[in-house]
Amino acid sequence: MFWVKICGIGSYAAAACAAEQGASAVGFILTPGFRRSLAPEAAREIIRRLPPALHKVGVFVDDTPERINALIDSCGLTMVQLHGHEPPEYLHQVRRPAARAIRLQQSADAEQTNRFRTAHMLLLEPYVAGTKGGGLGTSLDPALVHAVRTRLGLSGAGVPGPLLVLAGGLDPENVAEAIAAAAPDGVDVSSGVETDGTKDLSKIAAFIAAARGARV
Repeated sequence: MFWVKICGIGSYAAAACAAEQGASAVGFILTPGFRRSLAPEAAREIIRRLPPALHKVGVFVDDTPERINALIDSCGLTMVQLHGHEPPEYLHQVRRPAARAIRLQQSADAEQTNRFRTAHMLLLEPYVAGTKGGGLGTSLDPALVHAVRTRLGLSGAGVPGPLLVLAGGLDPENVAEAIAAAAPDGVDVSSGVETDGTKDLSKIAAFIAAARGARV
């Protein structure tokens, strides 16, 4: 099934909208210090009200495996997303399937993805100097997604490996075109479904519809 994740969730209304409209997952930024960071207690209260089929992803930036595992248990997370400089060993130290964010600037950067090929997913986003974390609204060159697929040998049907999820600069107007160009296994959005820095329910619905429609 094509993966559609709405990240940077800060309210039950946004998470419930994503679930109702057919998202695969919602993401909660659980490392403090980022604009969309959410207190674990708030995330837990949202998560307990969500349907079981919806994946609840904890997003962490350079956190310890111990803290990640503790929040998996206390918040009820079904997946984690490692969005900093975590080494490959983290993939085996956390107690849920893990997505690893990879920032790409040029084709040569695809080489680094082989270190993380045991991840459940690779979240591919553009490298932006001087930043850490996503939600920056910058688009990724589709050619870099194809470079990663080639580097990991994922071009053939049935080849085992991580799912490739496209992130960065996506919104309801451009997601279908981005899917057609990059042919990812899924998409991830945060700022592209916001208005004035807050999740916009109409944009969430439009994004999911456009992403799902592009895969029909």
